[in-house]
Amino acid sequence: MSSRRSNRKPYFVAPKVNSAQHVRVYFTFSAGTRLAILQPKPIKAEQSNSSIIYGDRVILKFFRRGEEGENPDLEIGRFLTEKKNFPHIPAVAGWINYKGKDDREMSLGILQAFVPNVGDAWQFTLKALSSFWKEARKYSEGHLGRVSQDAGTVAPYGQNLPAPVLDCSTPYLDAVRLLGKRTAELHLALASDPADPVFFA
Repeated sequence: MSSRRSNRKPYFVAPKVNSAQHVRVYFTFSAGTRLAILQPKPIKAEQSNSSIIYGDRVILKFFRRGEEGENPDLEIGRFLTEKKNFPHIPAVAGWINYKGKDDREMSLGILQAFVPNVGDAWQFTLKALSSFWKEARKYSEGHLGRVSQDAGTVAPYGQNLPAPVLDCSTPYLDAVRLLGKRTAELHLALASDPADPVFFA
């Protein structure tokens, strides 16, 4: 966890626990968004954090385990949002810090743009495989012909499979390619700032 501190002016400082301890709240979203008028909806599913969705626009996550310094989720999210304007992550909209009497801060929570869940990669893969084999069963060995072990180099899969089977697998393969592309873009963005020793290597 990084020990770097925020230079942003707090939006709100809660009443002090004592003369040195207090909670700082930072907002980075536009002034036109008012968190108070968005309908809150706690997430009841088991998670590593406690989360509240506000109006299907932003999500506030409280970290259950607090450690000194900036939480990695917040640190990486802020770097990609504020320095790189990386469009393929939930943008950081704010965060909550706790400042102790020794002047050290720790992350309590993070506010991010809300991205609705449409499933996970495992279920997506299982569904794609199920559709692929369902379509492939329509074609017996007699239709496709058995490939002999002595036949030498086998042609690319696109030349061996019927068009309907290829059409069935194309959306999944396209999604996998896009995932690889986005992952590469993410790593390039994280390593793109020579002036930041935390990320540049």
